[in-house]
Amino acid sequence: MSNFIYLITICIGFLSLFVSTLIINKKLKVISFEKLIYCYILSMIFFLFFSKLFYIILELDFDSFKNFILSKNIVDVLKFIFSGYSFIGGYLGIILSNYIYSKLIKVDFKKLLLLFITSMIIMYSILKIGCFIKGCCIGKYYTNIQIVESFINFIIYIYLLLTINIKYINVSIGKSMIGFSLTRFFISFLRVYSSFYSFILVEIICLILILIGIKNVMSERRKRYVKRKWCKG
Repeated sequence: MSNFIYLITICIGFLSLFVSTLIINKKLKVISFEKLIYCYILSMIFFLFFSKLFYIILELDFDSFKNFILSKNIVDVLKFIFSGYSFIGGYLGIILSNYIYSKLIKVDFKKLLLLFITSMIIMYSILKIGCFIKGCCIGKYYTNIQIVESFINFIIYIYLLLTINIKYINVSIGKSMIGFSLTRFFISFLRVYSSFYSFILVEIICLILILIGIKNVMSERRKRYVKRKWCKG
């Protein structure tokens, strides 16, 4: 029963990403509804592929991949498909898919990224509830750390949704990256990892995303400073 509820939660999480991009796109008017659907489908393909790939890398679980390729047992195949994913890998996968799709339809990459990078936070918040139901991603000292992480990301999402501004797109992207990555960075110290290697790799990726987010915010602030200085001059 818990596995069924877990699967439903995942579906709701994926749906929340689409609904959120619709809401933000309606406000910012980045692309048409039809193009948004295609972008969403491509993003989900990249999300699933890279989240699975990163899980295999993080867990050094190459044997399961080998068994998946060689196995003729449908149970083993389904077990591989429906278990073991890393959101941080899917997060990077969606960024890559946004970049590729922006080049295909010739739209500003940052505008497209803003739709998805913000929406991924509400998706992550819901998926953490799924982790709580399944009993994975538990904490070292507080077992139900998934609920804490879900709540924090939900608050971050609401804040970003209320303050999102395409005029200051670098700030909005930067705040989204910092909000997600900083939370994940500190929560990782409280989570149980299979190895020190996987913990360090996740922390390094989070730090890189935090630095990119800070760079985006600072670049926007520099532009405003130069503009104000130019106007005064």
